[in-house]
Amino acid sequence: MTKKEEILKLMEEAELSDIEILKEEESLTLVRFFYDFDEDELRAAENFAKSESEEEEESAEVEETAEVDLAYDEDEEFFGDDKQKYLSEIAIDHVGEILEDLQDELMMEIQYVGYNLDEGEYDAFEFIAVIFEKGQALNIEDILDELDI
Repeated sequence: MTKKEEILKLMEEAELSDIEILKEEESLTLVRFFYDFDEDELRAAENFAKSESEEEEESAEVEETAEVDLAYDEDEEFFGDDKQKYLSEIAIDHVGEILEDLQDELMMEIQYVGYNLDEGEYDAFEFIAVIFEKGQALNIEDILDELDI
């Protein structure tokens, strides 16, 4: 079995979808794929979003009388709604675990990036990963820039 076939097989077994090889060279493979959310994850995201909006309403009432806090808040960096935030975190966590297992199985290095969900789209989260021989000094951002992705 070739490396490409092994990569595709392992990713399919991990239930990743729409797997597409974007670039293949002797020592690296660039792959686009999606993590599809199941019903439980979508339901949990909906509950999280409801909970967050209730908290925001309560804190808005408190903020009217409180001083403004200028401290860094990582929640402010996320662009999108609370449901998207929850699903993004789920996808990144699960795909990270899947790719760690894949890295061990293939005995190769893997770098990946995820792309935020579009407004109102909650079915799947898109990723691109570069899979390459250990010891190579590669950066996925450079590869994506080179391919204008």
